[in-house]
Amino acid sequence: MRTAIDWTKAQRLIGAGVDGSPGRETYGKLMAKAVGRSYPGTVFTALGDSAALHFRNYDVTTVERVAGVIAECAHECANFTRFEENLSYSAQGLADTWPGRYAVNPKAATKKPNARALQLARRPQDIANDTYGLRMQNQSPADDNDTDPDGWQYRGRGPGMLTGKGAYRAMGTALGLDLIRYPDLAAEPGTGLLITLEFMREKGMFVLMDKGDHQAERRAWNGGLIGFAEVEAIRATVTKLLPALF
Repeated sequence: MRTAIDWTKAQRLIGAGVDGSPGRETYGKLMAKAVGRSYPGTVFTALGDSAALHFRNYDVTTVERVAGVIAECAHECANFTRFEENLSYSAQGLADTWPGRYAVNPKAATKKPNARALQLARRPQDIANDTYGLRMQNQSPADDNDTDPDGWQYRGRGPGMLTGKGAYRAMGTALGLDLIRYPDLAAEPGTGLLITLEFMREKGMFVLMDKGDHQAERRAWNGGLIGFAEVEAIRATVTKLLPALF
């Protein structure tokens, strides 16, 4: 389903200037209201600018797509408060998040941290390098002539938490950004939103939003249904703020 948006009514609902055409303020206020935060602000200004520039290029113009993009992004980056992965895990957090790597018995109902988890707890750089190192096309310093391990360099950033050297390279190539040399670009809210839109397009997520197959959409995003209920709650909030154009 592709439902056109009555932007005049939507702008009245969110308290934006009414001109029937969504721009920085409209998108910024919409994202802020979706998560119960205030506009303006540096983050929502940057996100609003990016949305005004890129949503139409990616055909994110319907209720289903605008609500889906905002909901997925908001959940992933903690209601638009965190644009870099928080890797300061406790030993228990490591066991719960990556049981195959950090739990004594990965299949146990209650995960017990193993010795590796206890050693790495609260050491973000070491956790990144141990968890992501030599995966997702990450290389060792000796192999890429770089003194900084790739696991930490290419940790999750942006609204979509882009992770791994392979993903940074692919998105950089697709968008003409040198994310290998300048990975921190992905943590900029506006650039991060653009990267996320490209990721969603490549994963076929917009089509799944049109179909209303939200579980498949969530699986395309992260491989499972973790966070599904939270995404659906934000989606419902945004949908109520986007009246249909009849």
